[in-house]
Amino acid sequence: MTDPTTLLALAERCEQAAGPERELDCHIHALIEGRNIKPERWIETVRVYSHMVPHYTASLNAAITLYETLPEVIPSCPRKASAAALRARAAA
Repeated sequence: MTDPTTLLALAERCEQAAGPERELDCHIHALIEGRNIKPERWIETVRVYSHMVPHYTASLNAAITLYETLPEVIPSCPRKASAAALRARAAA
């Protein structure tokens, strides 16, 4: 199970983002996949693996995949939808 505090921190970053962020997408993906990547390795990780990571902060379709159970209402902004999905995972 993923740490709720970390999920909530990523949800907050999603909501505060001014636009799509590939680094944030990579952080979300690594956390959801259960990978523990040290902060000093993030730049290298984003550069090498970003082509394999869904665009959670740019694509509503990608953001929806973060939900374990689809709610009745999903925000239309990908960043807000990602944040809501991460919060739902933290609450589970």
